[in-house]
Amino acid sequence: MYIGKLDPNGVRVELYADPAEAGGVPKRIPMLREMAPLGASGAYQYQADIPAQRPAEDYTVRVLPFHPQVRWPLETGLVCWER
Repeated sequence: MYIGKLDPNGVRVELYADPAEAGGVPKRIPMLREMAPLGASGAYQYQADIPAQRPAEDYTVRVLPFHPQVRWPLETGLVCWER
């Protein structure tokens, strides 16, 4: 993922899936940042394992601003969705 000059510690990358059943909770799986690809300034590789109970197509990658002392509501418009 290319985040440019953003501090990689200032973003959270996760896999997100809508609830599997009515009234359920969304599935949010944090992705782990791995080493940056060689020669790719501002780019990082992220990895996550997903349970086999749901198809991979149920999930989308999303990027959120992150700070350990702040909670970001979705309404701020600072969530970047893959789709």
